[in-house]
Amino acid sequence: MEHRSASKTFWNGGASYKPLTGNKKTEKILKKDAHFIVHHDSLFINCRKLSCQGVRFGNWYAQAWLFHHEYILFSALNIEAAEQASGASFMFGAIGGAIAAAKYKDDYRCYIYYPNTGIVEIIDQQIANRLLEEHPELQQELDKADPKKRFAPETLLPILRKLGLITSV
Repeated sequence: MEHRSASKTFWNGGASYKPLTGNKKTEKILKKDAHFIVHHDSLFINCRKLSCQGVRFGNWYAQAWLFHHEYILFSALNIEAAEQASGASFMFGAIGGAIAAAKYKDDYRCYIYYPNTGIVEIIDQQIANRLLEEHPELQQELDKADPKKRFAPETLLPILRKLGLITSV
């Protein structure tokens, strides 16, 4: 798996990984038809057909984890940031888009994918409150986090691991 640069990830959608096999036919199948890839001990989800709030994630893969033993949690570029940057690009051209991209290119969030329905939800305050309602100490830990990074993977993933809600493959 090739980890794409932050700027490539931003401009080509929020997914950060590209599978490399050395075989063009296999890579085409992985790009268009595969839903998941297990590489070593990591799970990756194909974001090609995924969208959240009407915004597509892009054509490549994002790192993922099993969530509640039946859903998929994954980390990708914040769709709200991507939407704002694309609006800046539309209104102010390439320079406006580049300025917006520089601001948001490192803004990642956690999403829940429900395979049975195809729905993707961004983990926001409401979902976090629901997950943590019986764990006030972890709710306090989340509330103490920097508001700009509160729902970023580096903040949320350790809390979700403490709850036993996410597992690797």
